[in-house]
Amino acid sequence: MKLLLKKIRLDGETQPRRLILDDMVGEYAEEMASGVEFPPLVVFYDGQSYWLADGFHRYVAAIRLQVAEIECDVRQGTLSDAQWHSFGANRSHGMRRTNDDKVRAVRAALKHSPERSNHDIARHVGVSGDMICKYRAELEAAAAACSAGPASLPSKPRVVTRNGTTYTMRTCDIGRRFRKPIKPITGPTTAVAPTTYTVQLPPGNPLGAAMVLMSRCPREYLEGLVQELRFLLSSRQPH
Repeated sequence: MKLLLKKIRLDGETQPRRLILDDMVGEYAEEMASGVEFPPLVVFYDGQSYWLADGFHRYVAAIRLQVAEIECDVRQGTLSDAQWHSFGANRSHGMRRTNDDKVRAVRAALKHSPERSNHDIARHVGVSGDMICKYRAELEAAAAACSAGPASLPSKPRVVTRNGTTYTMRTCDIGRRFRKPIKPITGPTTAVAPTTYTVQLPPGNPLGAAMVLMSRCPREYLEGLVQELRFLLSSRQPH
């Protein structure tokens, strides 16, 4: 079935690749414009949102062509189902994955489903069992180091003076507070962006960040954002 591009969500950590490649997007866009048929995007529908699980380069190519909708293979499932599917995307089709892409998928799969066997994850992601063992051991070692925390190190009382009062500061709990989980985005319901709008932008990947913003924010808001960024960048003094 066809879905409107603006209905498809890209901010659910379902991008298995490290980067969206501009050259590949351009190549896909040219082929789409010439009439080449591409496989449908794989999208999971949880009853409220459509989560993109496979087809990010095709999605961006369609955005560039300014088409309104695209053919999708819509499957019933949660965001977690979409994430699990994404870890195995492109293992046997599409643009060949880089080593960084494989490592990203392995680490994400281990964090997502640590209870699964090495064989199960290796088969799904499309890598060797040795690779799964390596990164599982790495993650377990990191988790053990975190759980040990400051208590595993000899602590010395820290004496501080504030507002004329001297006292011993408790340092045992420093670093143990966690932020409250961010509520899932339901998306704007009007053309005006909400006062607070939380999205996850991939670092070091401007194209991917732009893609996420285009999928979540109204056009009017993005056009205003671009104008403000151009003004700020033009007025910034070179370092």
